[in-house]
Amino acid sequence: MKNPIILNFFGSLVHLLSGLLAAIVILYFQNWFGSGDTYAYLVWTIPLSVAIAFVGKPILNLFPLKSKLLRLLIMLIVSVTTSFCWVYGIYLILGPWINTFSIPVFILWIIGMFFQLVFIDKFIHTQHEKTTTKDYIKIIIGFPTILLLSVISIYGLSFLGSYLSRPVPTTFLIPTKFEGSYKVIYGEECGINPPIENGRIILQIPASGILIIQSEFESGIIDHEYYFIDKDSKRTKIENYDNYSDKAKNIPSVSLVGSGSMSGTTPIGGSSSEYPLAIHYTDFQVYQDTIAKYNFKEERKFDSLTTAIVDECRKLKYSNRL
Repeated sequence: MKNPIILNFFGSLVHLLSGLLAAIVILYFQNWFGSGDTYAYLVWTIPLSVAIAFVGKPILNLFPLKSKLLRLLIMLIVSVTTSFCWVYGIYLILGPWINTFSIPVFILWIIGMFFQLVFIDKFIHTQHEKTTTKDYIKIIIGFPTILLLSVISIYGLSFLGSYLSRPVPTTFLIPTKFEGSYKVIYGEECGINPPIENGRIILQIPASGILIIQSEFESGIIDHEYYFIDKDSKRTKIENYDNYSDKAKNIPSVSLVGSGSMSGTTPIGGSSSEYPLAIHYTDFQVYQDTIAKYNFKEERKFDSLTTAIVDECRKLKYSNRL
């Protein structure tokens, strides 16, 4: 088999399989803690294995050593150095998020790359060819180019996945004079089952600013509309604050602050599977006349009120089932 494309494909496959096998061994000794990270590991390993298939042969040709032991040592050094550069490159993209891997991806990339280089050295006859100018160009521009293309592809696929799995469009109805924070609490059995109007979920925010619903939180590309609603059910559209630049802060407006969770309680005698401790929510901020500054004390007070209302909701639901 002399087809270079097929050989490069099998070399990349060797990289993936050897790294994945090492990951499985590590996960076994970790009682499978971090097994969910294998997908992300493979996503970032595929472009690395392609890069090595592209520049592995020119790199090995830089070291025309006849000693097998020395060549293995060179392969190990190249694997460690390149893996370190790959980790650093991904760190520049992901930032501290790279530390969330529960498996040692740096070690896994060293292992996978080493076996891929061994495969290249064995089947692509590296030491019998002289390194050319074209090979040097491949080495210099190969990794940055493939890293850039990988980032574009990964984020493109992520955007496409988010678009295809985007949440149902949502309309928020907010009391006319309401101002400040409001929260939507998700995944609570004691919450309401919100109605759907013209294909949009309708969430009517109570005066307390805390709405509890049964629907689970869904991430993805959001489609939100906000309206003030008066006592006659007349709706007045509110703009999204995030749509405006610092020089054009239109008010009234609504800002989606973010999502998170806080601790709650399980009703005495209730099941933790039905009433989980975590309270999952999304925060919003309504501005009426001015863009109010963050008030830590007020937010802590609002969080305490949220916990109390959710706990009471859970208790009431549980007592009604007895």
